[in-house]
Amino acid sequence: IEAYKLANKITGCDYLILEDKNKLSKFSCTDIVEVPGWTDSFPSINETYNEAQVLIVGTIPSDGGISKGIYYGSSKNGLWKILDEKYHKNNFEKNLSSGNIKAVQKSLEKEKLLFRDVIKWCKRPKNDAKDKDIISARHTTKEEFNELFDKHKDLNKVLCNSEEAFFRFLILMGISFKWQNLSKKDACLAKYIYCGREINIVRVYSPSGIYYNQNDKKVSDDWKKNL
Repeated sequence: IEAYKLANKITGCDYLILEDKNKLSKFSCTDIVEVPGWTDSFPSINETYNEAQVLIVGTIPSDGGISKGIYYGSSKNGLWKILDEKYHKNNFEKNLSSGNIKAVQKSLEKEKLLFRDVIKWCKRPKNDAKDKDIISARHTTKEEFNELFDKHKDLNKVLCNSEEAFFRFLILMGISFKWQNLSKKDACLAKYIYCGREINIVRVYSPSGIYYNQNDKKVSDDWKKNL
């Protein structure tokens, strides 16, 4: 706590220290602080296993998803429908709507999937999940992503669910990229080498509500091709 107070004084960051000892015991050292007026993401819901092959990277959950305690938790998001189409008999949508998060987690593990966001906290207008409206942000670090790659030895693909997530991820990981032809969706492919392992990074179309509702087939086909 004293170290955080000193850091806050030096940096001028507007942190709120959680000084309730009972509450502190439930947080790791990276979670001790909360930022008033900021939107907080949360760790992946399926980090207890180590067999993921595909990492799905977004920017930060919507307020609806955060309130449910799960990535892509908005009822308008098309990801779970896409996963049901790709992986039959998992009942992702049904289990999510009923609040059976454990069943969702079990199905994600079965299909070797893992979630993570590039942003830990951000400032954005209330009830607004648009990437373009993010005012400022604190990011997941390269070291934290590398820890995931180290833990999940068979992880060989990263799917970034938006252009914003794609470019933020490349910048965080220090990956060089040709900036020409960015309007071409097929050009958004990069590679990351971790301990001799080649990891493909792909930008897929956003499954978010408005975009998915207007382009459901295009989005669905893109995800199913890359999963």
